[in-house]
Parts: sequence; C-alpha cells; structure tokens
Amino acid sequence: MVQIQPPSLKSMPRHLMGDAVSNLSVKELKQLENRLERGITRIRSKKEIELENESVCLRTKVLKKTKSSYA
Repeated sequence: MVQIQPPSLKSMPRHLMGDAVSNLSVKELKQLENRLERGITRIRSKKEIELENESVCLRTKVLKKTKSSYA
C-alpha cells in the first residue's frame, strides 16, 4: 500500500518523521522530542479552533433551516 503524504510533509527532514534517528545523540533526541511536542500542541490547538468554528457554522445552518421550516 502506497502512503500519500501532504506536500508539506514531504519536505520535512526524515528524523522529524521518525526516520533516521539512530545517528542522533541523546541531547539531539531530547531537542527533537521537545520540538515535536511543541508542534503537536500547536496542531491540537489549531484543530480545536477549526472544529469549534465548524461547529458554530453547522449550528447556524441548523438554526436557519429550523427557522425557515416554521416560516
């Protein structure tokens, strides 16, 4: 099975994708781990905001449909 990645992930260094980490020192691994954790935190925050925005839009659509049904 071929795994397709978004273009932005193709340009990421291999160690950020979990590959080619065997040559990294403990210090470099810790730095990489910290960098990845910060990235995950930003991604989760962005995802939460996007989901909340989508939820608001969907609630608005439902309210409009409900109001138009009673009109």
